[in-house]
Amino acid sequence: MTVLHVVSTNQQAGTVVARTDLVTLERDGSNGGLQISFAAGFRQVVYCLGVSQLNGASLNKRIFFNPTAAARTQPLYLDSDQIGYVNCSFGGAYDNAHLTTVVLERYADDNRFVGMVTSTYPQ
Repeated sequence: MTVLHVVSTNQQAGTVVARTDLVTLERDGSNGGLQISFAAGFRQVVYCLGVSQLNGASLNKRIFFNPTAAARTQPLYLDSDQIGYVNCSFGGAYDNAHLTTVVLERYADDNRFVGMVTSTYPQ
């Protein structure tokens, strides 16, 4: 089990914030955007609760990855969503595989996400 403090200041697209062996939570190249990447051939699930800095609205996401689909990267939160807080859990719950939980927050339009990662996979 890994528990660690994370500070993500490199907003370059593809920069990994947290991972399992098959899924990565990544920056998308913007101040506040996040994307998720999946390996092919496995059942994976992502659940995220995001809170907008603009009005406190919840922006919840649920993504299921079909094991017959090709590997892919897809947007999770866009910079325009103005996410100030995000709590995501992802991994192979179906197959009793690795799971990772990430809690991040940021201030206003800053590009820095700060938080913590708890994972069964080494970060």
